[in-house]
Amino acid sequence: MDNKVWFFGDSFTYGHGCHPGYEYYERYPKIREKTWTDLISEKLNLEQVNMGISGNSNAYILKQLIENLKNFKSGDYIFLTNTLPVRIVYPTKETKTIKPLTIEPGALNPPTDILLWYTKATTIKPFTTDIISRPQFEKEEYLNEFITTKEEEKIVIEYIHQSVVGKETAWNNFYNEQFFSIQNFLLSTGVEVYTWPHQLWFGKSKKLGNRVINKYETIAKATKGKVNDGHWSWKGHKDFYTDFVKRIEKKDYTIKFPLI
Repeated sequence: MDNKVWFFGDSFTYGHGCHPGYEYYERYPKIREKTWTDLISEKLNLEQVNMGISGNSNAYILKQLIENLKNFKSGDYIFLTNTLPVRIVYPTKETKTIKPLTIEPGALNPPTDILLWYTKATTIKPFTTDIISRPQFEKEEYLNEFITTKEEEKIVIEYIHQSVVGKETAWNNFYNEQFFSIQNFLLSTGVEVYTWPHQLWFGKSKKLGNRVINKYETIAKATKGKVNDGHWSWKGHKDFYTDFVKRIEKKDYTIKFPLI
């Protein structure tokens, strides 16, 4: 019975930018290294199952976890992160499949803008369609997968604005209770489950009143702005891996952070 290491999360778990086809990966072949999930898998000497999806939502991450409960075995490892509460699930236009829909104030590009947009979000009335983003897709192509009409687009944006923005703590509690309940259950079955908050995408910033921003090196910083991507560079992945190994050695399973 072979054990596996599982990863659940969004683009920072998937390794956005560090796979074939992405500009950073293709333009800088000489500096290619490994993502943090690859490094942890090698460290644990276990087969990797990466369920990360760029633009993933908390609801969809929970769906992925629940669907795989039957597949987890004692001795497996799971690395689980939450994500921004403004991300939802929504039926696709053609197949009516429920998938993650990312509608958030500001994209990950430029990387330093997302939290600034977020803190200003409650002053944006009404929301404009310009705030819809999905970094790996062109806006029109991505929206066409979900939205049928301009009226529907407006309704969805207004829903996010009214129900989530300014109420992040409530959504944080709602999802974290579920994440931690699943974590505690799996720990009791011999599965090593480590959770980490999406705030670890970032670090500290006086500019945003000591809010979090860019803790680990981004692709934009590594390329001096030549590739405008706020996801982690190879160095960012390595540094995140190094920090996480310290947690594994101490069996420090949980960091409890409120969402922004």
